[in-house]
Formats: sequence, structure tokens, C-alpha cells
Amino acid sequence: MGCIYNNCKKQLKQDLKETPNKSTSLFFNSISEKVITLYNSLDIDEQFKFVCKDGFDLIRLTRRCGKDHHKAISELIKSNTIFLIKGRLLECKKEKKNSFLLKYKTESKKIKEEALSICKKINCTGFENLNTTSNTLIYNLLKRKLISVNQSSRGFKLDKHFQSTKTKNLYVMGPLLSGFFNTNFKLWYVESNSRILFLSEILANSIIDNFLH
Repeated sequence: MGCIYNNCKKQLKQDLKETPNKSTSLFFNSISEKVITLYNSLDIDEQFKFVCKDGFDLIRLTRRCGKDHHKAISELIKSNTIFLIKGRLLECKKEKKNSFLLKYKTESKKIKEEALSICKKINCTGFENLNTTSNTLIYNLLKRKLISVNQSSRGFKLDKHFQSTKTKNLYVMGPLLSGFFNTNFKLWYVESNSRILFLSEILANSIIDNFLH
């Protein structure tokens, strides 16, 4: 399974090397097509492992290349609405009112600190391991055994109707469908609005059907 991730990562690096001045968004569709081709060559057990592990690793590599992310970021930078500090965030510590000290690691592995005046901060770091979640609601659902974490550690164990396998009438929709695997769906990434809307309609029909019967 890891070969899909490694092959696509290798291909993306090669494409960027051959056309260094091109936006990575141009390669997104090409990479996606290669993933689907390779994924369809796997047997069912390998597909399950890919959905729970390698699929998400691959998305971390490619999702920022997609036009939805790339276009929005480009427009915000162009309008001076945001600016970027390139690196991996390690710590964000409040110094005083509206002032934070950022600690981050650069591409060259150096640790840097930068003081910024910030009115608000928004956590956009994305997924966290649900087994060690900082979210109070999710923590309490797990503690009360109303729901359980699937093998991806980023989504919940659900039946084919998006319902918790532990609690009737507890449904899940959105990014927490990561690792959702059955005969109808094999999902390793559910952050696209269009995909969530599509799945939400199916969920709505399932809920209606459940109450009618």
C-alpha cells in the first residue's frame, strides 16, 4: 500500500523538477488519476489498509495543490489579507494582550521564534488522533462508549448508513468519515464541500427511511 504513496510522491517531485515554474495545482488531476488506477489494482484487504493509512498520507501531500485550496490562498495573499510564515508550527504562546510568540521549524530544521500582534487565532492544523482528542464532545462520546474510533484513528466506526455501530440514531457526517469503508463507500478524505453535500443527501435519505420504518 505504501507503494502508492511513494510512487505518487516520486511522480510529483519528478513533475516539479521538469516544470519548476509551474503551480503544483496543475499536477493535482494527474496525481489523482494515478492514485485511482493504482488503488483499483489492490485486493479488498489492501484497499482497506490504504483507506485507513496511506490514503490520508497521500492527501497531506496533494490536498493543498487542489484548486479549492490553492486559489483561495493565492487570492488572500494577493489582497494582503494574509501572509505566510513557512514552517511547521511547534508552539503558539500568548505573551500579552493581542500578542503571541510563535515557535516553528523551518525546512532546514532550524527552530525559530517570531512575535506577532494577533487579535484572533484559528486552529487550522487539521486532523488529530481521535484516541487522544482535545475535543470535549468527542472525548465524552468515546468515554461513554457511544461511539468508537476506526482503524484510521481519524474517523469513527459506522455502519453503511453513517450510524454509530454502538449507538442507534447517532450519525456522523463530514471529515470524521475518514476511514469509512464498506461495500458502498471507501473514504480516506472527506473535507471537500461538494463531497460532503453529496454524502449528506444520502445520509438524509437514510435517516428518513429509518424513521419511516
